[in-house]
Amino acid sequence: MSCPICGAGHDSIRRPVEPSAMEVHLCTSCGHEFAVHCQYPIPEEYWSKNKIFLGTYTVPNENEVAKSYIKLTKILRYCEWFQLSKLEQQRIEGKKTWELGQFLDVEVERIKEECRAHAISICFVETN
Repeated sequence: MSCPICGAGHDSIRRPVEPSAMEVHLCTSCGHEFAVHCQYPIPEEYWSKNKIFLGTYTVPNENEVAKSYIKLTKILRYCEWFQLSKLEQQRIEGKKTWELGQFLDVEVERIKEECRAHAISICFVETN
């Protein structure tokens, strides 16, 4: 990754000590700070403490693609391992079933409640 302002390389970018889903990186060349959405592998400690689920969504029909995409981005935006870029790519490719990624059990409960409120249904399958 390079600085979006001055183009300084990876070795000029200072990252936080603790990894997280949203990090603020600092360019030591120009002093610019920028937010980065990070996707780290799920730590082993989560696998033992929490249940992990895979989420998928099937688009009901062609007329619902845009509405479904908008609803899903609102519902899933705060999920730690959700990657909007992957959802966007599947929408662009015209896939009928979208793979949404991995979710913690506590996230799944919140997502199910929001899905009911938005009249949308996500299928979750436990992975461990």
